Amino acid sequence: MQTTFSIEAEMEAWKEAPCLEIFPEGKEFESECPVLSSPEEKNSTPLSSTLGKRMEQLVQLGLASSKEYEIAASGLQIIQDGRTLGELDFVLLDHSRVRIVHLEIAYKIYVPEKGNSHPWHCWIGHNGRDRLVDKLEKLHSRQFAAWHLPETRTRIASLNLPNWPVEQKLCLKLWLYFNTHSDDGFPAWAAKHRAGGVHSSKELSLPDDCGYWIPPKCCWGINPRHQQQWLNASEADEILKKKLLQKGAQLLWIRRSDGSYGRDIVVSQTI
Repeated sequence: MQTTFSIEAEMEAWKEAPCLEIFPEGKEFESECPVLSSPEEKNSTPLSSTLGKRMEQLVQLGLASSKEYEIAASGLQIIQDGRTLGELDFVLLDHSRVRIVHLEIAYKIYVPEKGNSHPWHCWIGHNGRDRLVDKLEKLHSRQFAAWHLPETRTRIASLNLPNWPVEQKLCLKLWLYFNTHSDDGFPAWAAKHRAGGVHSSKELSLPDDCGYWIPPKCCWGINPRHQQQWLNASEADEILKKKLLQKGAQLLWIRRSDGSYGRDIVVSQTI
């Protein structure tokens, strides 16, 4: 059964995810979503099985083939006395705008925490950790702040970059799974990031006239329309139950009888 996808489908997963452009009070970022080019050569290095790292590799491939950007450094660690002070995702030369761009990227998936109605603090990882506001705070106070450290200036000087103005940009790709398929009760900014719903395994009922697939975590960004083989309701229900015993949440792709597709997160217990 199909578990791998083409590099085009993988790149599309990054492109389709909406980029966060509205931020909570006190967090000021300049948002930028660079257009990634298709890799000029087939990637011979296997992509990571970790979703976030996998997306970072795809961005690296897309930027490496870009006519607009030149990668001066990626994954640049700032180290002092054996201790890592920070890491810069990308240092880019933007030739069209004559700018040096410090670009931080992230690809995140969140669900609303039960009983939490705060428009920002309610969004939490499906494993009950990694809140959206915590990620934004880390970006603000550590990853972006790392650029201004003396140790960073020393590392940047060693790159022999041109004397261009510097801009710091954030590309945070964000999918949100709501408790229902309705936008009611959620802030307007979140609507464009809605990917699907969240269901408890105890309450989940799979219609017999649909096809189903449970993708591995590293493929959660893939559009379900790229899946070619599908499970019936009985098969999917059996596999879901087994997988949920190992991990507290799984993504379920759905091919409906009308030809449309959906994706929902199924959790073993209410988050």
